[in-house]
Amino acid sequence: MPEPSPPPGSNAFSSSPPTPPAGSILNWLTSTAELAFVLESYLRHKLGETVCYREALPDLEKLKAVPLQSKDKRYLPRTDLEATAPAVFRILGIRPPNRIEELPPTQAA
Repeated sequence: MPEPSPPPGSNAFSSSPPTPPAGSILNWLTSTAELAFVLESYLRHKLGETVCYREALPDLEKLKAVPLQSKDKRYLPRTDLEATAPAVFRILGIRPPNRIEELPPTQAA
């Protein structure tokens, strides 16, 4: 079965971190740990023999983004993709984040 392609305009920085649901934090942590295990297993499977998982993880961890403001505009530049990171994005069928993303203006309080 072919892998679904990411939605147009999606990238690694387009989603916000999950928030715990109402109820037991222990249940949320357990389900989060299970999700992390499933995602890690999926990544290992997809990378297969093409890219070493132990090499890819540090390369992906080097990918950072910091919001910046210049005059009246806000931007989210990211660091360069290093070593195996481009191959990981390609294998997963995910477009890497834009090198510089313009952010919407902040709302005045």
